Amino acid sequence: MEFIFAFVGIRGRVAVMMRLRWFPFLLFLVLSKAGAQTTAFEFLSFDRTKNEGIDCEMIYGVEVTTFDFQGPRFHFHSTTSVDGLKQERVTFTTEQFSGNLPREEWEKFLSDVRKLPLKPLTEGKKENTRGHVILDGKEYPLIAGLGTEARKAWQKFLDEFVHRFPSDYSTGRTTSTLEGESVKPLEVTVDEVIRDPGKFEGKRIRVTAFYHTEFECSHFVQRAADSNDIRKGIWFTSVSSFAKPGEFELENDHRVVVEGTFSSRPGSRGHMGAWVGGLILVTSIKSSPAP
Repeated sequence: MEFIFAFVGIRGRVAVMMRLRWFPFLLFLVLSKAGAQTTAFEFLSFDRTKNEGIDCEMIYGVEVTTFDFQGPRFHFHSTTSVDGLKQERVTFTTEQFSGNLPREEWEKFLSDVRKLPLKPLTEGKKENTRGHVILDGKEYPLIAGLGTEARKAWQKFLDEFVHRFPSDYSTGRTTSTLEGESVKPLEVTVDEVIRDPGKFEGKRIRVTAFYHTEFECSHFVQRAADSNDIRKGIWFTSVSSFAKPGEFELENDHRVVVEGTFSSRPGSRGHMGAWVGGLILVTSIKSSPAP
C-alpha cells in the first residue's frame, strides 16, 4: 500500500512539474495576447528638398497605439536628415516625445480627424508618394506636398493635438547646426574628437586615421592597435550625395585622410548608438602613407 501511495505521489509531482514547465509559455501567450500593440492611427511624411545647395528630407510622424490592457498612447517625432550640403551651414530642430492619451480624448480625436480632408492627401502620381496615413484600419498613400491646403490643415490639427497632453518620455527639443562641404575643415585627430566631442559637434573636420570595418563595425581610429575598441573610434556614417566618386580610396585596415562633418545626433553614432559620434556628409577619403 505504501508503495502504491509513493508511486501515485511521484506521478503527481511529475505531472505538476510538467504543468509548471509549460506555465511560462502559457503565461507568455496570455500576456502577449492581452498586451498586443496595434497602430490605431498614423500620419507619417517624408518630404525631400534637393537643390544646388542642399539635399535633405524632413521627417514628421504622429502615431497612436492601443493596447488591450491599457489605454492609448501617442507618439510624436520630427527631424531632418541631411544627405548633402553644399551651402555653408543649415540649422534644424529635432523633437520626439510620447505619452498616455485619455480614452475620451482618443475618441474625440477620431471624431475630429475623420472630418479632415483625406482624399486630397492621396491625389496625384503614385511615384510622388511621400508617406502614409493609417486610419480606421486602412492605409492611404500620402502624396500631397507640404504647401497644399490639405497638408496644412492636417499638420495644424496634429501639431495642436500632440502638444495638448503631457509626455512621460521625451528626448527634448534640440536645435542642430551642421557645417556644409564648402566650409574649410579643421585639421584634427581622432583622439581630440573623442576627448571633447561637443567641441566639434556639427563642425567640418579632416582627420588622418586608420580605417577598420567588420560585422557591425565601420570606423576610423587613431592607431591600428585601437581597431577593435569602439570607445576610440568615430563611426563612418554617410557619404554626401554631392560627393564625386573619384574622391574615395577606401580599403579595410588602411590609413586614410577623411573629410566630413562630425555629428553625435541619433543615427550618426553607429550600431546600437555605441560610438561617441560619426562622420556624415563625407566628401573625400584618400589613402595616406604610414607615419
